[in-house]
Amino acid sequence: MKKQCKVFFFMFLTAFIFSLSLLARQVTAVAAQSTVLEEKNDNVEDSLAAVKLNVQKKSMVTGSSFQLKLYNMKDSHKASFSSSDSDVVSVTEYGCLTALKSASNQDDAQRTATISVTVRDSETGKSVTLTCDVTVGPRAESVKFICADTLYLKVGEKRTPSVSVKPKNSTDQPVYISTNTSVVKVSSSGRITAKSEGTAKIFAMVSSGKFSSITVVVSAADDTEEESKDGNVSTGSAINSIAPVLNLTK
Repeated sequence: MKKQCKVFFFMFLTAFIFSLSLLARQVTAVAAQSTVLEEKNDNVEDSLAAVKLNVQKKSMVTGSSFQLKLYNMKDSHKASFSSSDSDVVSVTEYGCLTALKSASNQDDAQRTATISVTVRDSETGKSVTLTCDVTVGPRAESVKFICADTLYLKVGEKRTPSVSVKPKNSTDQPVYISTNTSVVKVSSSGRITAKSEGTAKIFAMVSSGKFSSITVVVSAADDTEEESKDGNVSTGSAINSIAPVLNLTK
């Protein structure tokens, strides 16, 4: 009888220990699953936080277009676009902006509209909203360098000549071109860098076709800098008028 009791007690103890082991495994599995879900939700939130617009501010001239772009988008993300004033700037469902005339048809006035981009995650229902402020103004009627007619630089020097655009409230941004980039390079903002000895012209052009130019003479770094001379500034009213000048100055 005692032997049977011992066997029964041993079987009961084994079953109890086995049940505890199973329960511990279940608790661990539930905790692990909860951690995975929490990490997944964190990743979703992080993915929304990573979404960026290519620009937060933009200047446009009346009648021009610009494409907004979103970076770090996921398959579960969907974007919607809206304009605070569609009379100033319209936006398509794909983020293409078009600068329009103001409601009062005053082409000489600048107007601003805010483009809102809402990105929603279809898996969580969470969303984030990004904005871009767009300023619309008239095209430039003229552009002119307001500096010495000829600019003398030494190799390695950098200079940003001032440029005047009319009307003053135009949002037109000049495009800069160097006729000899091995001598002088010019950035999109008009910053000139002297690369080697020689002469080149720098042109500033606006979207209407108007342009202005200056001559840049680059000397060796140990040469004496000369004073500016007059008579080398040219202005025009059509882009194709630049072609003969470019050919002559190569």
